[in-house]
Amino acid sequence: MVHQHTLQPEKKTEFLTLLADHHRRIVLSTLRNSADDVATVRELAIEVSGRGSVGEERAILELRHSTLPRLADSGVVEYDERSETVRYQPHCGLELLLDCVVEL
Repeated sequence: MVHQHTLQPEKKTEFLTLLADHHRRIVLSTLRNSADDVATVRELAIEVSGRGSVGEERAILELRHSTLPRLADSGVVEYDERSETVRYQPHCGLELLLDCVVEL
């Protein structure tokens, strides 16, 4: 049985814009694949630096000042700046799109 998932055009555009960035894809796939959908900024930076073209300290800066605030503004993660923890907020439409582009 095939499940139909309908996304509003605005939400689809928002999700595709989020997934256009390689570091955001890494963060989302890392969080989604974690046991409890939670990771620290440092853990995410290690993933980004390991699969990207930036060092760990640069990845931390980008996560804190760009990547995580953008994902939090879109409602796909909860980012606690004080504890430096990030929790993934699943959305079926985002999951479908992420599955399609995670390897890009």
